[in-house]
Amino acid sequence: MNNILSNLRTVIFIFGSIVMNCCTTIKKSNIQKSEDNVQVTKYLFSSEYLVSNNNENKIHLGGYSGLHFKGINPINKSFQFITHTDRGPNLEAIEKNGKFYRPFLDSNFQPMIVEFEVSSPEEGSPKIELKATYSLFGKSNNKLTGLPRSSKIDEIPIDQNNRKLMYDKNGLDLESLAFLPNNTFWMGDEYGPSLVHFDSKFKEIERLNPSLIYDKSGVGLPNYYSERKMNRGFEGIAICENKLYAFLQSPLPNESTLGVMRILELDLKSQRVTGEYLYQLENKLVDKLGDAACIRSGEFLIIEQNSKVGKSSSHKLFKIDIKTATNLLSFKNKNVQNDKKIDSLLSDSNFELASHTEWLNLVDIGIDDIEKIEGLAILNQNTVAIIEDNDFGVTVNSKKNQSQFIIIKNFKRDL
Repeated sequence: MNNILSNLRTVIFIFGSIVMNCCTTIKKSNIQKSEDNVQVTKYLFSSEYLVSNNNENKIHLGGYSGLHFKGINPINKSFQFITHTDRGPNLEAIEKNGKFYRPFLDSNFQPMIVEFEVSSPEEGSPKIELKATYSLFGKSNNKLTGLPRSSKIDEIPIDQNNRKLMYDKNGLDLESLAFLPNNTFWMGDEYGPSLVHFDSKFKEIERLNPSLIYDKSGVGLPNYYSERKMNRGFEGIAICENKLYAFLQSPLPNESTLGVMRILELDLKSQRVTGEYLYQLENKLVDKLGDAACIRSGEFLIIEQNSKVGKSSSHKLFKIDIKTATNLLSFKNKNVQNDKKIDSLLSDSNFELASHTEWLNLVDIGIDDIEKIEGLAILNQNTVAIIEDNDFGVTVNSKKNQSQFIIIKNFKRDL
């Protein structure tokens, strides 16, 4: 490990202040080192917008969750990416008498898609550039917000002066995205948790929620997904061929001690759930997933991590393969279809978990200063990109003026 750290190639850039829907680029000198097995390129970027309820308080655009590699710009050969914000700038939850209150610094914040480009890590004078931001709208062209939906399963929203805010039945805490060839895209939400389909003009087409009628009709999503841990919904989604796969951020509460994670399979044509699979977290030191990306049909790359930085942190990329895993919806030896009690399955000889293989330990290559890696994209068979959710720079542990975007090339192991 010491040899890797001492020989690691690292390139750092700064992405400067921008006006919304406009572009600015700032380039800084970089530090370069070489290593035969891994190449890491770090870009640091920051942009500002004014919160709507306090024009004197500048908050940096951030909260990036989800990442999509769009392709290569044919003109300048730069790499094109799409990310998005989550529910907006908010402070740590406050617990009082068994209830959790969440302070929102901008109750009118409208979640948005963010497009940016970076030049190739191989270029001598690399740069990063914000290309555009696009606000997201509901089915009726209503402005979407990041406010919680329901007092039953979500935190109580308050402003920075501890005054209660209204719930928003259409509110979204978006954490992941995946694009279709027609430029429409799906996003994973933590509140429902929901799967939300948007058109190419950033307007909501449809939304799939956990539903009580799922067991009878197959419409919607299994209702027990609504029992997810607070703020631990669909953290990762991936599209492989005609199927969408949704990954919860953490195990369902009654499955936490088992360390098993659920993968939901949705047929995009029928919009019906066609599978559910289980995989097991590496160990009890990790408790959440950061994002997921499709490698090929039935195979995925995921981020597993804990909520720490430094030597005690754990941030790893794992390959998940469901091709030989048992589909809970077709397992006949036990009545487990749509069943949330799966502890007995783990000892059943006829039941198979999805395979789970480490691809790269990010801490070993010096990426131990990010608490929340919440976006992952695959560029080619040995190159991936990740992005940091810096909580808009407003929480205790967040970085005030920057988020990290990193490209990693693993020469040792292909996907």
